[in-house]
Amino acid sequence: MSDVAGIVLAAGRSARAGRVKALDTLDGETWIARAVRAQRDAGVERVLVVLGEPHAARIARALPEGVRWVRNPAPARGMLSSLQVALAASDAERVVVSLIDHPRVRASTVRGLIAALDAGALVARPRFGGRRGHPYAIAGDAIRALREAPLDRSARDVLLGIVPALDVEVDDPGVLDDLDHLGRSSLG
Repeated sequence: MSDVAGIVLAAGRSARAGRVKALDTLDGETWIARAVRAQRDAGVERVLVVLGEPHAARIARALPEGVRWVRNPAPARGMLSSLQVALAASDAERVVVSLIDHPRVRASTVRGLIAALDAGALVARPRFGGRRGHPYAIAGDAIRALREAPLDRSARDVLLGIVPALDVEVDDPGVLDDLDHLGRSSLG
């Protein structure tokens, strides 16, 4: 799967959380390490992490070996700006995009999204229990549209304008997790 790159978006300030989410732990592993591992275990060899101030240096030191990172110079511009920074740093034509807020995503979900790209999908997203979640996978024209999109739009809005996304049914409740659903008691 060397033609698929992974992107992990972790440039947020974590202001609402009151702590550095990427460095939180779950089952003894940081959220950033879990996001990278889910992609690597799915066969994604090239994983790129997007970081931003004020936490970039701390998170960069915690990254698993061999993981590249890039800095978003202005993460306050929004998640699309981080995605554009990553896409500019990557020449990949097929990408799986993970969010740091979803630390329980399984490698099998990432494999399922890649299989959807293999079958010709330009946008694939997981669905569990009738609800869509993260990560998502994109290819070709979807990547180009995101690279060129104005920052006043969201990635979701841009992708909705491309083609209908392929929903991939998964047996992974982790695709619905985010910081709001993970209580402090579940953090290790």
